[in-house]
Amino acid sequence: MNAIIHRSKYRDEQTEGILRLYDGERPVFSCVTLELGWKDNTPNISCIPKGIYRATSRISEKYGKHYRVLQSDGSEVPGRDYILIHIGNFKSDIRGCMLVGQTHTDLNADGYLDVTASGLTLNRLLELAPDGFDFEITGEH
Repeated sequence: MNAIIHRSKYRDEQTEGILRLYDGERPVFSCVTLELGWKDNTPNISCIPKGIYRATSRISEKYGKHYRVLQSDGSEVPGRDYILIHIGNFKSDIRGCMLVGQTHTDLNADGYLDVTASGLTLNRLLELAPDGFDFEITGEH
């Protein structure tokens, strides 16, 4: 499995995108993403740089089953560690990681878009790519 995450909107506080998962050339799943804004790849406060990565599945007490983001060679993203793709709805749920969801909408009326159905979305992604997937982040950063 492979995916493209296209970041479609950058704001100072957050970055919105779309993840499209492919089985070879065939698209099999699509969802939205939410990350923090670009802060020069600073841990815990920035989205990660555009590039090619690998999402590997893992389990933790806090998030249950989710993905860890590594470089394609299996090493940590330079200057970062334990970047995750996990459940959450709001930018306040993110510390340098990525949330997935069904749609972008302002759930808490704070003027920022959040993600809906994050748990269901992540579970579907894990069903389709239980061992992980390679992906490329495209966009400005």
